[in-house]
Amino acid sequence: MRQVTLLAGDAHFHVRVDATRPFVVVADGVRVRAVGTAFAVGVALSEVQVVVTSGAVSVGESGDLAPSAAEADDAATLLGAGQALVVSADASKPKMPITLDEVELARRLAWRVPRLEFTDTSLRDALTLFNQRNDVRLELADSSLEKLRISGVFRADNSEGFAELLERPFPLTAERVGSEIVLRRRIQR
Repeated sequence: MRQVTLLAGDAHFHVRVDATRPFVVVADGVRVRAVGTAFAVGVALSEVQVVVTSGAVSVGESGDLAPSAAEADDAATLLGAGQALVVSADASKPKMPITLDEVELARRLAWRVPRLEFTDTSLRDALTLFNQRNDVRLELADSSLEKLRISGVFRADNSEGFAELLERPFPLTAERVGSEIVLRRRIQR
């Protein structure tokens, strides 16, 4: 058996299929067992949240002393892709799985998305960082735009969205040309 103990925080697991070696995460008295799946486990002050992104997992109490994994799984709650379960430390609260729509699933897993944070950063330096993380490259057609200063937190994996955001406050336009987005000074009329 492969086992991880999560003491605090959030973790996302992508588990390779191996029926002979189940993968188990133990978090604050909760046991999550998976074989060939992807899921996230989060430990908060008084609860454990499990979100399944693909495959299936069983969620039960880690203290269950079942003679076999199959019997332990019989007492557990089964979750499929797109479902979540919050297990509260308050045993009187029911453990009911919920099905998440795409928006809610993305919201619950947003912590996994890498972000870039800029504080009074030159546009040239910001583009360099975006280009290190994306296939779609951001290029400046006008060197006078290099010195524009930006501040904010942006998804590191979304150069298209970043370019669209730049068009609002700055005197520039973004044009997609193949695998590049070319930023040009906006012509004032």
